[in-house]
Amino acid sequence: MPDSDPRSSAFIGGSFLSGTEFLNLKGPFRLFLLAALLLAGGVLLVRALIVTDAKRVERLVEQGRRSVVRRDRAGVMSVVAPSYHDDFGMDYSELEHWFDRQFRAYDSIACRVSRVRPVVARLEAVCSLNVSWAGYARGRRVPGGEADILDGYPFYASGMVLYLHKYEKGWRVTGASP
Repeated sequence: MPDSDPRSSAFIGGSFLSGTEFLNLKGPFRLFLLAALLLAGGVLLVRALIVTDAKRVERLVEQGRRSVVRRDRAGVMSVVAPSYHDDFGMDYSELEHWFDRQFRAYDSIACRVSRVRPVVARLEAVCSLNVSWAGYARGRRVPGGEADILDGYPFYASGMVLYLHKYEKGWRVTGASP
């Protein structure tokens, strides 16, 4: 396109400048424009590179969800603090045994997590989320805790609150409540 074509021009200060005129700007205006572009680029770069604690908590929840789907007890327990105690009456050891039973009982597990909303205050966080789990046992009846569960029936589907603490090695779940 020729320089006189308005589609190839920059709109500056209420008038159009051609691409050539824009590159030939001199003096403080050109420096101001260059500084503004560098500042905007720097801000975007910093925002892309900095990971907030809230994002780290969201990633931890996703890591735990993926471990449940893989039926990876060690992976699940890696997101849980040894001091874990929840409103369901389980501590770390009991939670580990509960996951063992579920992973042995089901051939596969589907797990969905939605509406993850972490609130972080220094070294503590509270994360509300919705969780739905279903176990698939290839047509056989499987004990699911309080009642027998038929193949594919969700054994947990509800809102949940996770309590987390930030340790030297990162965030860990310290408790949960319905």
